[in-house]
Amino acid sequence: TLESLLEQYKNLEGVTENDARDRIAQAAAKASAIEYGRPLSVEEMKELVDQLFACSQPNYIPSGKPTVKIIDLAEIETYFKV
Repeated sequence: TLESLLEQYKNLEGVTENDARDRIAQAAAKASAIEYGRPLSVEEMKELVDQLFACSQPNYIPSGKPTVKIIDLAEIETYFKV
């Protein structure tokens, strides 16, 4: 994790202080993320959801991608039509 953060910091030439902080925060989040495909216990899943919705902006990740998508009934029906 520390090596990843240091590498990210080295690659911050020419960015503003706020951008540098954002990039370091993103690198720290990625480095400490749960490994893709790893099954989670019910308690771990509940904790992740609780932490997500405790954030000041839980609907989007720092890059702007949504964390949650509301699907209406019509869209759900399209997934199950044969």
